[in-house]
Amino acid sequence: MRTFLLCLVAALAWPVVAEAQAPPKTLVAVFAHPDDESVAAPILARYAREGVQVHLIIATDGAAGGQQTSIPRGPELARARAEEARCSADALGAKPPILLGFPDGQLGNYTDDPLRLFKLTQRLQEELQRLGPDALITWGPDGGTGHPDHRLVSATVTQLVRTGAPGVPQRLFYASFPAAAIRVANPAR
Repeated sequence: MRTFLLCLVAALAWPVVAEAQAPPKTLVAVFAHPDDESVAAPILARYAREGVQVHLIIATDGAAGGQQTSIPRGPELARARAEEARCSADALGAKPPILLGFPDGQLGNYTDDPLRLFKLTQRLQEELQRLGPDALITWGPDGGTGHPDHRLVSATVTQLVRTGAPGVPQRLFYASFPAAAIRVANPAR
C-alpha cells in the first residue's frame, strides 16, 4: 500500500514538475519595417509578460521610412528606425529585434537584384529554424495596408509555413488593421 501511495503521489506530481521544467514557448513576429510591430504590440507584450520568448524579425532597413519624420531618407533614417525597433522590443518585453537589413521598399525589385526574394526567403527560414518558434505572426495577405514589402513578407512567411520548412511552425496568425482604421489613416483609399 505504501508503494502504491508513493507511486500515486509521484504520478500526480509529475505533470506539474514536467510543466515547470518545460522550456518557455516562443512567439516570432515577422514584419517588413521597423514600426510594423505596433499592429501586434498588445499581443506581443501580453505574451512576453506571461513568460513567452517574443522575437521580432524585421526584413528591411527602414531607410525609405515614413512620412512623419524630419530625418532625410537614407542611412541616417535607417539607423534611427533600427534604434526605435530596439526601444520598441524592449518596451514590449521582447528580445532584441533581428534586423535583416534588406532595402526598404525594394523587396520585390527584381531588376535591382533578381535573387532578393530568394535571399529573403533563405534568411527568414534560417532565423526561424534557429529560433524554433511555436507560433508566428505576420501581416495578412493584403499586407495590412497594401504595401508591397508587407505583402511580400506575408507571402514568404506563409509559403514557409505551407511547405513545412524545417523549424517553421504550422501555427501562423495574421495581423491586420480594421478597415475603418485604414480609412481614417488614408482617406484617399
